Parts: sequence; C-alpha cells; structure tokens
Amino acid sequence: MLVAGLLLACVAVTALWYRRHSPGCLDGPSGMQICATSDLLKLPSHGRVPDEGPDFELASGVVLRAVRGETVAFQTVFVHRGDAVQTRLSVEGLEGLHVERFLALYHWADPAGYEWGTPSEVLPWPDWYPDALVPFERRCPTPQTLVESFPVPGAHGYNRAVWIDVFVPQGTPVGEYRGEIVVDAGGREVRAPLTVVVVDAALPETPTVDAVAELYDAYVQEGIGAELGAPGWSAMSQCYQQLAHAHRVTFIERFNGWVGPDPNEARTGTEWDAYDEAFGPVLTGKLFTPEAGYVGPGVGVAPPVWRTPWPQVYSGSAQPLPEGALDSYAFRARAWAAHAKAQGWESDWFAYIYDEVDGKTDEGADADPQLWHAEMKAVQGALDDGAGAGTIDLIWTSHADAAQWVGTDDDLVGTIRHWAPNAGAANTGFLAQRAAAGERVWFYHEGHPHVGLHTINAAGWEMATWGLIAARYDLSGTFLWAGNLGDPENPYVKPSYKSGDDRFGNGTIVYPGGMLDIAPNVDLSRSPGPLPSIRLKNWRRGLQDAEILKLAGKQGAPLIASHIPEALANVPDGTAARWPSDVEAWHRFRRDLLDIVAPR
Repeated sequence: MLVAGLLLACVAVTALWYRRHSPGCLDGPSGMQICATSDLLKLPSHGRVPDEGPDFELASGVVLRAVRGETVAFQTVFVHRGDAVQTRLSVEGLEGLHVERFLALYHWADPAGYEWGTPSEVLPWPDWYPDALVPFERRCPTPQTLVESFPVPGAHGYNRAVWIDVFVPQGTPVGEYRGEIVVDAGGREVRAPLTVVVVDAALPETPTVDAVAELYDAYVQEGIGAELGAPGWSAMSQCYQQLAHAHRVTFIERFNGWVGPDPNEARTGTEWDAYDEAFGPVLTGKLFTPEAGYVGPGVGVAPPVWRTPWPQVYSGSAQPLPEGALDSYAFRARAWAAHAKAQGWESDWFAYIYDEVDGKTDEGADADPQLWHAEMKAVQGALDDGAGAGTIDLIWTSHADAAQWVGTDDDLVGTIRHWAPNAGAANTGFLAQRAAAGERVWFYHEGHPHVGLHTINAAGWEMATWGLIAARYDLSGTFLWAGNLGDPENPYVKPSYKSGDDRFGNGTIVYPGGMLDIAPNVDLSRSPGPLPSIRLKNWRRGLQDAEILKLAGKQGAPLIASHIPEALANVPDGTAARWPSDVEAWHRFRRDLLDIVAPR
C-alpha cells in the first residue's frame, strides 16, 4: 500500500509539474497533452513545451495576426509517454482563408556542431529535430491524401508536431476569422478555438526581397531522370516551382549542359522545346494561377529574377578561357535574349558562370583576382555584346569583400552588376552603394554573428533573419546555394551535401516525396513531389516580415535597428549574434511591426 501510494503521488506530482510548465495545453486521452507553439520554436522529440504567452495557449485558443497576401503558421505539439494513440487533426471554419496541415518528420542531427567556418551556437545535439513536412493533402503533381492519421508518440520520442499554415488571399476583408482545431485521439474529440485577425495591410504580389535557392540533379530522387526533357521532368519541375513561389522563393535549376542553339551548328528551334514546356508557364506567371492548381501569393506573377540555362563552368578555382569562349558567350546571350523576347518573358536575367573563384576556396588555396577579374570583365562584355548592355548580368559569388579592390586594377565595379558574397564578406557600406546604383545585391550563408543559421538544429528565427537582414541594409535579397543536395541514398538521414559536414542540413531545404518511404521512423508511402521543410517556412517568415518592414517605411527603421543592431560583415568573427535569442522578443518585434502598418 505504501509503495502504491508513493507511485500515485509521483504520478500526481508529475502531472501537476507538467501542467505548470506547459500552460494552456489541453488534456487528451490516456495522459496525452495537446499544446500549441509558434512557427519560431524548434522543439526536439522530447521535453516540455514552453510557454509563449496567451496567443499560443490552446486551452483558450490560438490567435494569429496577418496581413493580406501573407501565410501565418503555428504548430500543434502532441506530448504522450504511453502507448501509441492513433490521432487525427483537422481545422474547421476560417471561411475565405486557405489552411494546410503538415506532419513533421524528425531527423537525428549528428554531426551538428556547426564548427565549419565561423563556429556558431546551435541547439543541443545529437538529438531528434523536426524539419521535413509531409502535407496531409497534396495538390501537385496529382491530388492525393498522404496523411489521414498518425501515432502519438512517434517512434522517435514522445513529442510529435503538426505544422499548420493559414494563407490570407489578397482582397480578404479586414476582421476576425474564427475556426476550430479539432483533434480526434483514440476516439476522443478535443476542440480548441483558432482566430486569425486580418489587418488592413497587404504584401506586394511581386516580392521586393529576393530569395533564391539552387536545385541540383533534379529530379533523380523523385524517380525521374536528371536531364531536361526526361519523361515527367517538366511536371515535377513545375511542382517544385509552385512550392517555392508559395514561400516567396524562386528555385533555379543547375544545368550541366547548354540549352539553346549551338554556335557551331545551324539549329535554332528544337533545342528550346523541352525548356519552354517546363519553364514557359513559370516565366509567364501562368503556373501560379488557380487554373494551374496554384494557391498562394504572387498570383500570375513571374519570378523577379531568373538564371540563363547555362552551366556553371568555373568553381573554386578557374582556368583561362578557351579559344572562342567569348564569341560563344556572345552568341548564346544573343540567342537567349531573342528567345525570351519572342516568348514574352520578362525578368532580370543572370548568368551563373563563376563561383567563388577569388578569396580562399574550401581547399584553402588562394585564387588570383587579377587574372579572374579580367576574365570576368571580358565575359560580361561578351554577354553585353550579344544580348545588349544590361540584359544579362554575371553573378559574382565569393568569400571575399569586393570593397578591398576598389580603385585598383582588380576593381569589379563597372564589371559586376549582380553581387552575392557570403554573409561574412558582405560589406554593407560597399554593397548598399551598389544597390543604390541599381545593381542587384544578395548574400548567402555563413554563420554567427553574420547571419542566422540554415541548419536543422537551429531555432526558427535563424532563417527568419535572412530576409530581415536584407531589408535592414537595403539589399536586394538572399541566396541559398543548394536546396536539394542531400545524401543521394537517403536525404532524410543525411540532409547535408557531404558526409562529415557538421552544418546539419546544409544542402537541403526541400525533400523528395519519391523517397518518403525510407524516411526514418515513419510508416508512409513514397509519393513523388516536393516536401517543404520547417526551414523553408522560417525563411518565408522573415521574407514576409521584411516586406511588412518596407511597408512601415521610416517608422520601421528604429524598430529593425533595435531588433538586429548589426549583421553581415559589420560584426567581427568570434562574437555573439546581435539579434535576440528568445522567442518573446521575436513576438514583440512582430506585434510592434504590425502596429506600425495597421494600428489597432
């Protein structure tokens, strides 16, 4: 009796502790708790669900504020230590808004210390963290139900998350939209209020902050050949483009060969057929319409920037241009410009030919800027000669600060019109001048304190910093070097581009549904088509906030300067990141920002 009494007391104390440390959660069957968190928390597969304030107390209801054209999100987290309970989740109400549900998959983050480059602070590892998101209902390439129910707990731990997106279409009237989160766990139904408050502001349909990610070897992991024109290639590519567009992102394909006529042959027509089939609807905006099955922002809007379909020839270190190369670039630029004009395509075209050929390479060798900058100038001249001055811009990616060459023979000003240094080399004074001159300026990943981390075991606000940092310094946007370059055998287990990379997830921000059946600790069927990640949605969060910041104008300047005092190359290596590392500060920033553009 004494032992039984002690056991009962321990259970009671544990239950009271859990309720005290997880306020606002609802009780499900058999001791299950159902909780809510924002889209900024990254919780492992175990541990308590923290308190984020009254807007995320499921017992009283989740409350989200949104502008038109925005997607707001939250997570429902199921906590259960007992036998698995088959669980269903739906959302009722919210008429006029578009709701999508996603089951989070968990990945064993190891190695994940982020010691590469500038060592950065990550969430504890090794551990299970959520990233890949499986939509309950998929529209592309064909309508299909992927998740009807799921066990809680999962095989990875006693926490299991469901991500919920709510898109607010343009033209949605201002006001409160009420619905309910409905959970059926083991036959017992639990309901919680969900309110979306639509305020009187709207995001631009065409993004003013670029977000571009490169796709590699598409779409081998979907069971489709890598080559343009392979059966099913165009349809799969368009699914990926729709997913990206819905997140205010553009995916660019990495071509291993040339598309278009060859300067040594007389052919001029058939080379374009496969390309036009795949990308014509993208570059006219027709792929992003309800008629094409699209739901999301940027209806009918083509991507603001696009890569010419040529291979990246020089990577890390370059070789002198072969004889006839400049004539070939001029010919191909002329052919691209003529074809794009004939098709009615309008965008800002860029050529990705050189990649990180000055500054230190990953192998530690120094490039020779005097040689390569002269060649870049010659190549840009050939592109201008072929397509017309200013039509196709050579993109410059590097680990180096281009300001160091100003006024020397190696000066890139006057040659480069599309800049993309990594975040640690992004000299904001120099780059702001280039942006003010009408040139395009991006940055890509690095680490703390320069930019938020792009890895799986990092807080949700880390990728959200990208868009805000671009807006903070009046830069054009952000660039993710690889979007689907995980392990070819199982990117769910190894989402990094090479073994041993401790930036866990470096190379993958979208997952192949064609390999879903071998994802760890799930019982789901393969379903070819792109699966988003939590990090893609975190990136979207920052891009949306960046657009709202621009709507705030001068009133928003003090707010962002306080929230992110410094970033990029303004902050020396070895110091802490200057943006907040607690979720409440991020909620406060968001509330203050919305209050500027739509006072309550």
